[in-house]
Amino acid sequence: ASNTTDWLLNLSATWNSGVDYTINCRAYDKVTQPAGPNVEVVFTSYTFTFDNTAPSAGLSVPANSVYYSAKPEIWGTAWDKATGVNRVKVAIKSIDDPPDNYWGWCGSSYSWTAGEYWLDAPGRGAYTFPFGKNALGEWSTKTATNYTSGARYRAFVKAVDETDYTENTYEDATGTPFFFDNIAPVSKTTAPINGVGYSDLDAITGTASDLTSGAYPAGINNVKITIQKESVKGGSFERGGNYWEPGAGWAQTDQYWINRQ
Repeated sequence: ASNTTDWLLNLSATWNSGVDYTINCRAYDKVTQPAGPNVEVVFTSYTFTFDNTAPSAGLSVPANSVYYSAKPEIWGTAWDKATGVNRVKVAIKSIDDPPDNYWGWCGSSYSWTAGEYWLDAPGRGAYTFPFGKNALGEWSTKTATNYTSGARYRAFVKAVDETDYTENTYEDATGTPFFFDNIAPVSKTTAPINGVGYSDLDAITGTASDLTSGAYPAGINNVKITIQKESVKGGSFERGGNYWEPGAGWAQTDQYWINRQ
């Protein structure tokens, strides 16, 4: 007779994600006398976590549809209730320049390249992977180094949990759109005209444009104007008189900027 037996229990049980389960196993031999079989008293226990739910992950920077004038640090958070987060990856896609390219490693350096590319995103600051069960952690990755002013971009994130068999993966298929604009707008005064004498002037007008920033510029938010009065006829503006302030007149000795849309 064999001293070893393999056993199998087919189950129809419903497992709940995020719940710990314990399996106890004990054996009975074939002894019948005098009081039946010998029973394993110190039996084995096995505990496992059932997890078929993907982790959560999100971007903190870049923010949705925000314009940046400096290269943004790509970072965010990830969390998994049941088993924790094993790793996070990020993809940065250029929409316009170059079109439909991804930031990634190209043999000897990073650059924009055709084909989807996922960057490793290690823990940010004091956070390290894996993130513990039910623990929110922060991650970050290196951003692209050559964004084009006036161009559109999109960042994607995916996270994998700590499940040992058939990992659960969260992947943001839509991505977070953002823009880059590091070129200043241009403004000019159209009235009064430089060098012309006026006997009546009830308004100052001008134009402002952000079109030099690229195809998708941030646009003009506001315009500020300063008006300085010469201290003496023919005097220098740099060493000149006071500045005009609405409601106060020519009382400002420091440069005073007036907001105008």
